[in-house]
Amino acid sequence: MGPLDVGGTHWFMASCTFPDSIPDDDYYIGVIVTRPDDIDLENNQEVDSDSPVWVGSSADLSVQSVQVAPGVYEPDEIYVKVFTEGVSGAYPQTKSKICILTDTVFNETYACVSAAHPHPGDASVVINLTAPDHGEFIVFDAIVEGFVKAKTFLDVELKEIRVFWPSEDGGSYFDPCDVGIYIEQHDRRDRDVIMHEYAHYVAQTYGVGLGPEGGSSVHCWDRDLRNEPVWRTSEHAMNLAYREAWASVFSIATQSGDTLWPNAGDSKYSDVDEEGSWTLTVDLDNIGGSEFSPGQYFENMNAGALWDIFDGNDGVHVDETLSDPSLSMIWTISRYYKPENIIDFWNSWFRDYDYEHDMKYIFESHQMPFV
Repeated sequence: MGPLDVGGTHWFMASCTFPDSIPDDDYYIGVIVTRPDDIDLENNQEVDSDSPVWVGSSADLSVQSVQVAPGVYEPDEIYVKVFTEGVSGAYPQTKSKICILTDTVFNETYACVSAAHPHPGDASVVINLTAPDHGEFIVFDAIVEGFVKAKTFLDVELKEIRVFWPSEDGGSYFDPCDVGIYIEQHDRRDRDVIMHEYAHYVAQTYGVGLGPEGGSSVHCWDRDLRNEPVWRTSEHAMNLAYREAWASVFSIATQSGDTLWPNAGDSKYSDVDEEGSWTLTVDLDNIGGSEFSPGQYFENMNAGALWDIFDGNDGVHVDETLSDPSLSMIWTISRYYKPENIIDFWNSWFRDYDYEHDMKYIFESHQMPFV
């Protein structure tokens, strides 16, 4: 829609059909009027709360007209969003909602549709009024991807989780206390990072890699976590290294061969700063070296060992016969024995599986002297 004059109004009408899976209820339509340099958003919203739109199981949605008074602003464009939360059954053969996406600045909840995993149903029109390249869309889509991959690879169905973007705190992380995922601004396009954080949600739910990590959760990919970046006990360092490695392997392994998204489908974990100040790219297929010893204290060596169990046909370990492309063996050990570190994983492995020659080769190649 075009620009408005000061004090002007614009009337419009739109219609679409809701998917059958949306429950019967009253729904309200609202609009936002804004401009690129608008710093006061308090006076930009108007919701037609007196004209609810009733949605029946077979009824079409008829959007009521909403008057917008921009006041002293002269907006260049009008953006319309439908505010909602995910509904139960948002993925076939599930009962769970997937997530609520909220920003920590204005506490708005966005309506989005995943391109890779759209909402099922016989809807003639799917509501998607957020541009695919905007943060709220691609963050939501990565969370949906995490939910779907946990369902298809691990056969688990996680409950709805609140996801905050952009996070005011700085950094992207999973908070086990409020059970929320926080994604900072420059990580919105980093699907590997977002799915890594979703993997922490999986781990928290099923008790994978839990245990003491010391007074700080700060970690560096290729540093001995007993001493860098803060001091920890050996137990703390091993727990944190294994916990972070498991999340990275889940993120990359479940995307292996899936090239729908940029930087996906390969063996590399990518974290790109949008402002261009740094980029972290690590290849899980090629991790090793005596400088990372003992390997149980290094996040990268933990990840390399788990990755080589998952993918025994690529990288430097070409003679392996062990391969776990469905993650079924890794997940069985993780879910039922709940290892706190890579040594626990090693000891638990032989309760259910063998492959002793391959396991020794993998773990010795990643500087694990305890084998």
